[in-house]
Amino acid sequence: MKKKYLLLLGFIFIVGSAFASPKSNGKNPNSVTTKHLIHYKFTVKSPCLNQPVVAASGSFNEGESFKMTPFGLPDYLSNWQVLYDALIGTELGIEEGALDEDVMLNINLEQLDCNNSDRFVDPSGGNNPFFLFLGIEVVGSKSGVHNPDEFYYFKNDKKAKLCIPMTQQFLDFLKQLGIDPSAVGFAYFLGGDFYTDGLTWEIVPGNPNKLCVYLSHFSKIVGGKSLITSNNSKGESLPSKFNLEQNYPNPFNPTTSISYSIPKGSNSYLVQLKVYDVLGNEVAGLVNTKQQAGNYTVNFDANSLSSGVYYYQLRAGSFVQTRKMLLLK
Repeated sequence: MKKKYLLLLGFIFIVGSAFASPKSNGKNPNSVTTKHLIHYKFTVKSPCLNQPVVAASGSFNEGESFKMTPFGLPDYLSNWQVLYDALIGTELGIEEGALDEDVMLNINLEQLDCNNSDRFVDPSGGNNPFFLFLGIEVVGSKSGVHNPDEFYYFKNDKKAKLCIPMTQQFLDFLKQLGIDPSAVGFAYFLGGDFYTDGLTWEIVPGNPNKLCVYLSHFSKIVGGKSLITSNNSKGESLPSKFNLEQNYPNPFNPTTSISYSIPKGSNSYLVQLKVYDVLGNEVAGLVNTKQQAGNYTVNFDANSLSSGVYYYQLRAGSFVQTRKMLLLK
């Protein structure tokens, strides 16, 4: 009888263990991480005709990405085939935890120049060469439509990542545009101006290297030649104060670099960097955009100016600093 009783207790213990709740380690054992679904449609917008063409479509989950694959553009877009081919292999992904809903991404390759093959139009009215111009409309399952002129922010400080492989085809395209691969930049475009708030970029070593931009939100994203090059790399500490460095080299002929810092903990400022002659006349506007905390370098080309002393001035909020430089030809 005692033996049967012990066997019964052992059976109850085994069955109880099998159905016991798992250890939570402080987490809700019933919680399930939901990866939201991302549908996408990648469209090339015709600059001359109202005939956009869908080059790719599909879906992926948070924590994953989709990749641009080869696609033959129709005859009415064939003048931009080289531009499209230069971007083959580009990946767009969203970090897990960035969304609180399923979304549809309508990704438009737009602002193509109707009068120039393989070129984008600068919507700011300038002559900046671009290798990328994307307008991303987001349709959320809960939040509805967010057009490309709005900001669709990600949750929990998560990012989207856009990476362009720096293939020979891409490098040849940059050369065609007159863009130095080491001096590329990215920005958001809104209301006729460019903003670098909410994005960073870097060249990731590999075979080939990848040019990656990290986005805090979707809207209109531009990639091209930029006077502004962020020096911030992942893990680098942000500056603690405003600072305008002495240009280097100095004296110079005809180009020089100017570095400055926007401190951590500060709000986004409208940053202006201008060059003046000895009479106080403005001879160059180098920066006029909102920027987040970080270290920045601007390249100044004085090829059109005469030899002499010049002053460059940084303004950001109430901060103003001026330095002198010497152009010798």
